[in-house]
Amino acid sequence: MKTKVFYFVAIMVGMMYCSVANAQMDPQAVKEQNAILKQAAKEAKKQAKALKKEGWKIAVGSSPMETQLADLLVKERGGAGLPKYIIGRSEALSGSQAAARTIAIARAREEISGIINTKVAGILESTMVNVQTSSTDVATNMTDKSTTKQLIDQSLDNTKIVLQLYREVNNNTQYQIGMAFEDSQAKEILKKVMADASAEQKAKAEAKW
Repeated sequence: MKTKVFYFVAIMVGMMYCSVANAQMDPQAVKEQNAILKQAAKEAKKQAKALKKEGWKIAVGSSPMETQLADLLVKERGGAGLPKYIIGRSEALSGSQAAARTIAIARAREEISGIINTKVAGILESTMVNVQTSSTDVATNMTDKSTTKQLIDQSLDNTKIVLQLYREVNNNTQYQIGMAFEDSQAKEILKKVMADASAEQKAKAEAKW
């Protein structure tokens, strides 16, 4: 039975990424991708066993716990041509399952927002170094920084819930959420922020991403 569960998870996760593997023409890359998927499935099985012992359950209508964990592990690691993601994980405890889930989702989204904001702000700041700027350029850069958070918030509607588990704790519900946001979409935020920047600044910024 344990072997069947392992292969089920490996197959399910593999199906999620098969289009990526098929599009990759390099046999070595495909081999590396398969290794990542199998390792993720193996680790997910181990983690799921521990979580179940702690009383964690899957939300109604969700994929098996092993599949969710394996998917999250793959998205966290990426590599070998697999899509890159920015991950946010959070837990929340509340008197109702719905409230705990809502709070956990908000916290996970905020974590992703913070990661993107920090990265974009860092690139914006370093892009201005060693580039001759006028007072107008500086003012534009400050405006870019102030609008980054707004652009991030607008984009976070595309954040995907990859993992959602819950358990009962002293008449309360504890909810665990794992969310993923495509790195390529985060890069688009940087491009929008720098829409009015010079070609030199844009080139430097994208190179740093």
